[in-house]
Amino acid sequence: MAYPKGLEPVFTSKVLIAADRFIFVKGALMNKIIVQVYLPANGKTYDIRLPEDMYVHDAADILGDLFADAAKGLYCKGDVNILCFLDKGESLPQDKTLKELNICNRTKLMFV
Repeated sequence: MAYPKGLEPVFTSKVLIAADRFIFVKGALMNKIIVQVYLPANGKTYDIRLPEDMYVHDAADILGDLFADAAKGLYCKGDVNILCFLDKGESLPQDKTLKELNICNRTKLMFV
């Protein structure tokens, strides 16, 4: 996946920060939150920065692309990507924004 110059995701051993390209595409400044996303495919948790006004379906789509790169063959992006609350296990509605679901800094999610 090609990212605009200066908006590439940052990978470290524990941290993956991404989704700045949505700010560029929408053309407006947005408040961002940092959520913890657990990826069962590789058993790792990532800190990810996302705009709070991003829809869940958009977040799941970008995370699918990013995790396909980060998991190095342990995860392949599918047609349907689901974000869930890690503690409850309930999937997030695709047509709501992160802010509408009261997702804030340090919220723990799971990506399947």
